[in-house]
Amino acid sequence: NNTQDVSMASWGLYDDALLDIAFDQYKTLSASNHPFSLYALTLDTHDVHPSPRCKEDNVLVGDKTILDSVRCTDYLVDKFLRRVVDHDNEHGINNTLIVVGSDHLAMGYSNIETHIKKRKGGGKKRRNSLFFVDNNDNGTDHPSVNITPGTTMDIPSTILKFLGRPDTAFGLGRDLTSKKTRASRGGDFENEFRELVESMLKNH
Repeated sequence: NNTQDVSMASWGLYDDALLDIAFDQYKTLSASNHPFSLYALTLDTHDVHPSPRCKEDNVLVGDKTILDSVRCTDYLVDKFLRRVVDHDNEHGINNTLIVVGSDHLAMGYSNIETHIKKRKGGGKKRRNSLFFVDNNDNGTDHPSVNITPGTTMDIPSTILKFLGRPDTAFGLGRDLTSKKTRASRGGDFENEFRELVESMLKNH
């Protein structure tokens, strides 16, 4: 019902509308005083047509590339997270776990590597996904960085650790903070993983 009066992009809801709905839902769920999880999947970076609000707020450069979509979603996600934090501070909530992650690399048609090369000073080629957790675990405003090699399979186990369930294996995944992921053991992880999947398929 909340989506009836909002504009749609080719992939679905624009991120500005999506995150407004998500925040309204967050306020409702947090007021229930029951444990909950809330998921939102942003879509603007799948296209070169950013959310209308970014144009209204003068966020865009207007280069009509995927970079404007990235600028827009970055701006909108930042605003959403700040709204959540401000809401929690206002209501004395201190047990919210915020997880932000990417489910895949940039779309092939985005030509992201070409854009990186055009940046001043060039740019390093990056072939990893984004994943971070915010629960102020170290008691400071300075985030810690974990460089343990891992895959998206390790994300559920890592989240469980921050939810109070350390050392919990989740399928093939392991907690990234434990430094015991399969990818961190060295060797030919890609072939090892492929062989493991083939073995599982044969046995089922």
